Amino acid sequence: AAALLRAVAGQPLKIVALSDKPDAYAKSARSALSGKGVHVIAAEMHVEFVCQGVSKATGLQRLCEELCQPMTAVVAFGDAMNDVEMLMASGLGVAMGNAREDVKQAAAEVCKYTNAEDGVALRCEELMAEARLVG
Repeated sequence: AAALLRAVAGQPLKIVALSDKPDAYAKSARSALSGKGVHVIAAEMHVEFVCQGVSKATGLQRLCEELCQPMTAVVAFGDAMNDVEMLMASGLGVAMGNAREDVKQAAAEVCKYTNAEDGVALRCEELMAEARLVG
């Protein structure tokens, strides 16, 4: 992993490595890459390597700045570890019903639906109906 990162130094990108033991692989990679400006995230069947400071949360923050909207106005949905920072930074972070347990713990709310059940669309419809009742 370190040789690959050296080969692409300076280029903004994400590297995904498939693994049958992503937590162990990520732990080893974090140790090997400590202090190198790389953020290592374990997912269910892979490990992601991204430049430090680059995440879904920073992308969402930049979008909010462009649209002159506060992060508190954002509802974010996620199911994996690469979503945690975004869920915590948004106004309402919703973990999907099929999310990893650590993602559910980081979210403000856990959706009763899964991705396979079109959970994002269903929860959005519920939130819009709730807003109509209140506003």
